[in-house]
Amino acid sequence: AVGLINSDISFTPKYGYFELRCRMPQGPATWCAFWLTGKYHWPPEIDIFENYGGASGSTVNKQTQSIHWGVSGKETRGYITRSAKIYPKKDSSFHIYGCEWTPNAVRFYTDGKLIRYQRVNNKMQSWLNEEMTIILNNGLEEKHLPQNYSKYITSHMIVDYLKVFQLAI
Repeated sequence: AVGLINSDISFTPKYGYFELRCRMPQGPATWCAFWLTGKYHWPPEIDIFENYGGASGSTVNKQTQSIHWGVSGKETRGYITRSAKIYPKKDSSFHIYGCEWTPNAVRFYTDGKLIRYQRVNNKMQSWLNEEMTIILNNGLEEKHLPQNYSKYITSHMIVDYLKVFQLAI
């Protein structure tokens, strides 16, 4: 089960600062994300965050950031994923998640704090040099749903705002 909104028919920026203030869902099997993907194809992909609830809900504080590029099944295919341990009760408070994407680097922020910096190398450059669609999604990972999952079926990611500042390059 997934709920999703995207900007594919209205706004596809190339470079900028992307910021979301939200409260994460609670409980096992939750899986929400704020990400960018290529306007015309995948990859590229920049996962500003993905948050996983896992089987017990104890991993709800696992936040990952990823960058994907290249052609699947080819030598050009690559990705980098990093995890960041965020706040213990992240799922009960509002936080601000940001990403600055430039031709030379991708920077990830949580509550204004830089949590990851990735230089855009030659392999990534041609893939991360195109317009992207902005996507927010909230889902449930079926394999981690408990037997009686009805109380988790209404998992909410509450969004206060989404801001985008496009770079003039």
